[in-house]
Amino acid sequence: EHVCKGERRIDVIPFNRDPTTGQWQAKRPEGKLPLYNLSCLKGLEPGARVLYVEGEKTVDRLKSIGVPGVCNLGSQGGIKHTNFSILQKFEVPVAPDNDLKGIAVAQDVLKHLHNEKVHLAFIAEFPGLPKKGDLADVVEQRVVDVWCPKRTTLLKRFQSLIGW
Repeated sequence: EHVCKGERRIDVIPFNRDPTTGQWQAKRPEGKLPLYNLSCLKGLEPGARVLYVEGEKTVDRLKSIGVPGVCNLGSQGGIKHTNFSILQKFEVPVAPDNDLKGIAVAQDVLKHLHNEKVHLAFIAEFPGLPKKGDLADVVEQRVVDVWCPKRTTLLKRFQSLIGW
C-alpha cells in the first residue's frame, strides 16, 4: 500500500510457483488464465446467455442480481492471456463501457472470442447507459433500454436480462 499523487493505492503483484524449481516468482503464470466468475457457468444450459463485461466490479454487481457475467483478469492487457474457450457453448453478448475505449476493448474481446470458436458472441448496445458508464452503474436502478443487434430485441427492464 502506498500514496501516489495524493491517492492511496494498493498494488497487486501475482505470485506463482515455478513448476520446475518450486520457487515462488513474481509474475503471471504461464499459459492462458481463467475468466473471472467461472462459477456462474455451473448449471447453465448450452445456449444460455452469459454477459461479458469489462471488470470485476461489474461482474460482481451483475452477480448480486442473478445475471451470469464474466470478465478477463488483468484489465485490457489480460485479454490476450485469457482462455475464452469455456464460453463456446454459450451466447455471449459483450457489454462495453459507454466510451470509445470501452468499444475498442469490446472489439478486441470479440476478436478473441471468435478466435476461440465462441461463435454466438456479439457486441450488445446499451443506449440507456450514462456517458462513460457501464452496467454496474445501472444495476441499482435496474432499468435500461437494451438492444441486442443479433436478436433485434428491445428489453425495457434491466432485470429481464436474467431471463435472456
